[in-house]
Amino acid sequence: ILDGTEIILNKEELLTQALELTGNARYFVGTWHSHPPNASLQPSLMDLTTMKNIGKNLVNVYPPVFLIVKYVNNKLIFQAYSLNEKLEIIGIYFKNMSNLKISELD
Repeated sequence: ILDGTEIILNKEELLTQALELTGNARYFVGTWHSHPPNASLQPSLMDLTTMKNIGKNLVNVYPPVFLIVKYVNNKLIFQAYSLNEKLEIIGIYFKNMSNLKISELD
């Protein structure tokens, strides 16, 4: 659902699809979405709620990864998050991103 300032994922549909896939011996890796260039990469309240709802309903699978991305000055920047055993949001940090290159598609 798009309301002009945000896109609201249909959590029930997303969760249903994820559970169907994991039931077929596949793993739900996670989700991603973008924030506007002037916004933080910190999860919004809706992001946090969605992450916890997905995490608490996916049992016996790897914790999902949630990626928030944005473009600033034609550069892609991102922050990854996951959940610990208590369903608390934790940041995933990468040691060396200096070699990461994003190629333009022709």
